[in-house]
Amino acid sequence: MRKGDERKQEILTAAEKLFCARGYQETGVQDILDALKVSKGAFYHHFESKGSVLETLCTQRAEKAAERTREALTKSEDALARLNIVLQGVSPLCMEEAAFLSMLLPQLFTHEGRTVCVAYQEALHSAFLPMMTEAVSAAAADGVIAPAGGEDLADLLLVMMNHCWMHVAKMLLSQIDKAAQLSPAALLDALTLYRAAMERLLDAPFGSIHLSDLEEWSKVAQEVERRIVLPVKV
Repeated sequence: MRKGDERKQEILTAAEKLFCARGYQETGVQDILDALKVSKGAFYHHFESKGSVLETLCTQRAEKAAERTREALTKSEDALARLNIVLQGVSPLCMEEAAFLSMLLPQLFTHEGRTVCVAYQEALHSAFLPMMTEAVSAAAADGVIAPAGGEDLADLLLVMMNHCWMHVAKMLLSQIDKAAQLSPAALLDALTLYRAAMERLLDAPFGSIHLSDLEEWSKVAQEVERRIVLPVKV
Protein backbone atom coordinates (compact mmCIF):
# COMPACT_ATOMS: atom_id res chain seq x y z
CA MET A 1 0.00 0.00 0.00
CA ARG A 2 1.38 3.39 -0.98
CA LYS A 3 1.97 6.06 1.65
CA GLY A 4 -0.92 8.18 0.38
CA ASP A 5 -3.26 5.19 0.49
CA GLU A 6 -2.07 4.38 4.01
CA ARG A 7 -2.88 7.92 5.15
CA LYS A 8 -6.31 7.75 3.55
CA GLN A 9 -7.08 4.49 5.34
CA GLU A 10 -5.81 5.91 8.62
CA ILE A 11 -8.28 8.78 8.25
CA LEU A 12 -11.11 6.35 7.48
CA THR A 13 -10.26 4.11 10.42
CA ALA A 14 -10.05 7.01 12.86
CA ALA A 15 -13.25 8.58 11.51
CA GLU A 16 -15.24 5.36 11.78
CA LYS A 17 -14.09 4.86 15.36
CA LEU A 18 -15.10 8.41 16.29
CA PHE A 19 -18.41 8.29 14.38
CA CYS A 20 -19.41 5.07 16.16
CA ALA A 21 -18.26 6.25 19.60
CA ARG A 22 -19.57 9.85 19.54
CA GLY A 23 -22.07 9.90 16.71
CA TYR A 24 -21.63 11.25 13.21
CA GLN A 25 -23.20 14.66 13.85
CA GLU A 26 -21.18 15.13 17.04
CA THR A 27 -17.86 14.43 15.30
CA GLY A 28 -16.21 17.20 13.30
CA VAL A 29 -13.34 17.13 10.85
CA GLN A 30 -11.16 18.74 13.52
CA ASP A 31 -11.85 15.82 15.86
CA ILE A 32 -10.51 13.45 13.21
CA LEU A 33 -7.47 15.65 12.67
CA ASP A 34 -6.81 15.81 16.41
CA ALA A 35 -7.06 12.02 16.75
CA LEU A 36 -4.48 11.51 14.00
CA LYS A 37 -2.45 14.67 14.62
CA VAL A 38 -2.55 15.61 10.94
CA SER A 39 -3.24 18.87 9.12
CA LYS A 40 -6.38 19.95 7.33
CA GLY A 41 -4.41 19.75 4.11
CA ALA A 42 -3.78 16.05 4.67
CA PHE A 43 -7.50 15.47 5.21
CA TYR A 44 -8.76 17.49 2.24
CA HIS A 45 -6.17 15.92 -0.04
CA HIS A 46 -8.17 12.70 0.24
CA PHE A 47 -11.71 13.81 1.10
CA GLU A 48 -13.95 16.72 0.13
CA SER A 49 -15.91 16.65 3.38
CA LYS A 50 -16.93 14.62 6.41
CA GLY A 51 -19.82 13.31 4.32
CA SER A 52 -17.47 11.91 1.69
CA VAL A 53 -15.63 10.05 4.47
CA LEU A 54 -18.89 8.41 5.53
CA GLU A 55 -19.75 7.51 1.93
CA THR A 56 -16.34 5.86 1.53
CA LEU A 57 -16.88 3.95 4.77
CA CYS A 58 -20.21 2.71 3.40
CA THR A 59 -18.48 1.46 0.27
CA GLN A 60 -15.90 -0.35 2.38
CA ARG A 61 -18.60 -1.96 4.53
CA ALA A 62 -20.37 -3.16 1.37
CA GLU A 63 -17.14 -4.66 0.05
CA LYS A 64 -16.49 -6.41 3.38
CA ALA A 65 -20.02 -7.84 3.33
CA ALA A 66 -19.37 -9.14 -0.18
CA GLU A 67 -16.12 -10.75 1.00
CA ARG A 68 -17.94 -12.52 3.85
CA THR A 69 -20.56 -13.73 1.41
CA ARG A 70 -18.00 -15.05 -1.08
CA GLU A 71 -16.39 -16.97 1.77
CA ALA A 72 -19.77 -18.41 2.81
CA LEU A 73 -20.44 -19.49 -0.77
CA THR A 74 -17.34 -21.70 -0.75
CA LYS A 75 -19.02 -23.87 1.91
CA SER A 76 -22.04 -24.84 -0.20
CA GLU A 77 -22.61 -26.29 -3.66
CA ASP A 78 -26.41 -26.41 -3.44
CA ALA A 79 -27.83 -23.90 -5.92
CA LEU A 80 -30.80 -22.79 -3.80
CA ALA A 81 -28.69 -22.55 -0.66
CA ARG A 82 -26.18 -20.37 -2.52
CA LEU A 83 -28.96 -18.06 -3.69
CA ASN A 84 -30.14 -17.68 -0.10
CA ILE A 85 -26.57 -17.00 1.06
CA VAL A 86 -26.32 -14.09 -1.38
CA LEU A 87 -29.73 -12.71 -0.43
CA GLN A 88 -28.84 -12.83 3.26
CA GLY A 89 -25.40 -11.34 2.67
CA VAL A 90 -26.79 -8.16 1.12
CA SER A 91 -28.55 -7.13 4.31
CA PRO A 92 -26.41 -5.20 6.83
CA LEU A 93 -28.83 -6.27 9.56
CA CYS A 94 -26.22 -8.56 11.10
CA MET A 95 -24.17 -8.41 14.28
CA GLU A 96 -21.01 -7.54 12.32
CA GLU A 97 -22.66 -4.29 11.23
CA ALA A 98 -24.61 -3.42 14.40
CA ALA A 99 -22.24 -0.68 15.57
CA PHE A 100 -22.01 0.87 12.10
CA LEU A 101 -25.79 0.77 11.63
CA SER A 102 -26.34 2.37 15.03
CA MET A 103 -24.24 5.29 13.84
CA LEU A 104 -25.64 5.44 10.31
CA LEU A 105 -29.39 5.08 10.81
CA PRO A 106 -29.95 8.32 12.78
CA GLN A 107 -28.64 10.13 9.68
CA LEU A 108 -31.93 9.28 7.95
CA PHE A 109 -33.28 12.33 9.78
CA THR A 110 -30.95 14.61 7.79
CA HIS A 111 -30.74 15.38 4.06
CA GLU A 112 -27.02 14.58 3.96
CA GLY A 113 -27.60 11.36 5.84
CA ARG A 114 -30.36 10.18 3.54
CA THR A 115 -28.03 10.75 0.60
CA VAL A 116 -25.34 8.67 2.31
CA CYS A 117 -27.81 5.86 3.05
CA VAL A 118 -28.75 5.76 -0.63
CA ALA A 119 -25.04 5.60 -1.47
CA TYR A 120 -24.72 2.66 0.94
CA GLN A 121 -27.52 0.80 -0.84
CA GLU A 122 -25.93 1.51 -4.21
CA ALA A 123 -22.57 0.22 -2.93
CA LEU A 124 -24.21 -2.99 -1.71
CA HIS A 125 -25.98 -3.36 -5.05
CA SER A 126 -22.76 -2.96 -7.00
CA ALA A 127 -20.75 -5.29 -4.75
CA PHE A 128 -23.34 -8.08 -4.87
CA LEU A 129 -24.60 -7.91 -8.47
CA PRO A 130 -22.06 -10.40 -9.93
CA MET A 131 -22.77 -12.92 -7.15
CA MET A 132 -26.52 -12.49 -7.44
CA THR A 133 -26.44 -12.89 -11.22
CA GLU A 134 -24.45 -16.10 -10.93
CA ALA A 135 -26.61 -17.47 -8.11
CA VAL A 136 -29.87 -16.86 -9.98
CA SER A 137 -28.50 -18.39 -13.20
CA ALA A 138 -27.23 -21.47 -11.35
CA ALA A 139 -30.51 -21.99 -9.49
CA ALA A 140 -32.48 -21.65 -12.73
CA ALA A 141 -30.16 -24.08 -14.52
CA ASP A 142 -30.57 -26.53 -11.63
CA GLY A 143 -34.35 -26.31 -11.96
CA VAL A 144 -34.99 -25.21 -8.35
CA ILE A 145 -36.46 -21.92 -9.57
CA ALA A 146 -38.21 -21.03 -12.82
CA PRO A 147 -38.11 -17.24 -13.11
CA ALA A 148 -39.85 -15.49 -15.97
CA GLY A 149 -37.52 -12.51 -15.79
CA GLY A 150 -34.40 -12.08 -17.88
CA GLU A 151 -31.09 -10.35 -17.27
CA ASP A 152 -32.65 -7.74 -14.97
CA LEU A 153 -33.85 -10.29 -12.40
CA ALA A 154 -30.68 -10.22 -10.26
CA ASP A 155 -30.82 -6.42 -10.30
CA LEU A 156 -34.46 -6.47 -9.16
CA LEU A 157 -33.74 -8.92 -6.33
CA LEU A 158 -31.03 -6.62 -4.99
CA VAL A 159 -33.38 -3.64 -5.15
CA MET A 160 -35.96 -5.63 -3.18
CA MET A 161 -33.42 -6.80 -0.60
CA ASN A 162 -32.12 -3.26 -0.09
CA HIS A 163 -35.70 -2.09 0.29
CA CYS A 164 -36.36 -4.89 2.77
CA TRP A 165 -33.57 -4.05 5.22
CA MET A 166 -34.24 -0.32 4.94
CA HIS A 167 -37.92 -0.96 5.63
CA VAL A 168 -37.00 -2.87 8.78
CA ALA A 169 -34.50 -0.16 9.76
CA LYS A 170 -37.18 2.52 9.49
CA MET A 171 -39.57 0.38 11.55
CA LEU A 172 -36.84 0.09 14.16
CA LEU A 173 -36.21 3.85 14.20
CA SER A 174 -39.92 4.51 14.57
CA GLN A 175 -40.15 2.25 17.60
CA ILE A 176 -37.02 3.71 19.21
CA ASP A 177 -38.46 7.19 18.70
CA LYS A 178 -41.49 6.04 20.69
CA ALA A 179 -39.26 4.51 23.39
CA ALA A 180 -40.58 1.10 22.39
CA GLN A 181 -39.04 -2.10 21.06
CA LEU A 182 -39.49 -3.63 17.63
CA SER A 183 -41.42 -6.83 18.21
CA PRO A 184 -40.46 -10.20 16.67
CA ALA A 185 -43.98 -10.35 15.23
CA ALA A 186 -43.42 -7.12 13.28
CA LEU A 187 -40.09 -8.45 12.01
CA LEU A 188 -41.73 -11.71 10.97
CA ASP A 189 -44.44 -9.85 9.07
CA ALA A 190 -41.80 -7.87 7.15
CA LEU A 191 -39.73 -10.96 6.36
CA THR A 192 -42.82 -12.88 5.24
CA LEU A 193 -43.90 -10.06 2.92
CA TYR A 194 -40.58 -9.84 1.10
CA ARG A 195 -39.98 -13.58 1.11
CA ALA A 196 -43.35 -14.27 -0.48
CA ALA A 197 -42.76 -11.58 -3.12
CA MET A 198 -39.37 -13.02 -4.04
CA GLU A 199 -40.68 -16.58 -4.18
CA ARG A 200 -43.37 -15.52 -6.63
CA LEU A 201 -40.86 -13.56 -8.68
CA LEU A 202 -38.51 -16.55 -8.82
CA ASP A 203 -41.29 -19.13 -9.10
CA ALA A 204 -39.60 -20.86 -6.19
CA PRO A 205 -41.25 -23.41 -3.87
CA PHE A 206 -43.10 -21.98 -0.89
CA GLY A 207 -40.77 -21.49 2.06
CA SER A 208 -37.61 -22.08 0.01
CA ILE A 209 -36.33 -18.49 0.17
CA HIS A 210 -34.73 -17.52 3.48
CA LEU A 211 -33.89 -13.83 3.78
CA SER A 212 -32.74 -14.03 7.39
CA ASP A 213 -33.06 -15.88 10.63
CA LEU A 214 -35.75 -14.15 12.72
CA GLU A 215 -33.81 -14.68 15.93
CA GLU A 216 -30.68 -13.08 14.46
CA TRP A 217 -32.57 -10.02 13.18
CA SER A 218 -34.22 -9.70 16.62
CA LYS A 219 -30.79 -9.72 18.29
CA VAL A 220 -29.48 -7.12 15.84
CA ALA A 221 -32.52 -4.93 16.50
CA GLN A 222 -31.93 -5.18 20.25
CA GLU A 223 -28.25 -4.29 19.84
CA VAL A 224 -29.07 -1.27 17.68
CA GLU A 225 -31.72 -0.19 20.20
CA ARG A 226 -29.07 -0.39 22.94
CA ARG A 227 -26.49 1.64 21.03
CA ILE A 228 -28.43 4.18 19.00
CA VAL A 229 -28.93 7.82 19.93
CA LEU A 230 -31.55 9.68 17.88
CA PRO A 231 -31.34 13.43 17.23
CA VAL A 232 -33.04 15.59 19.86
CA LYS A 233 -36.33 17.02 18.61
CA VAL A 234 -36.54 20.80 18.76
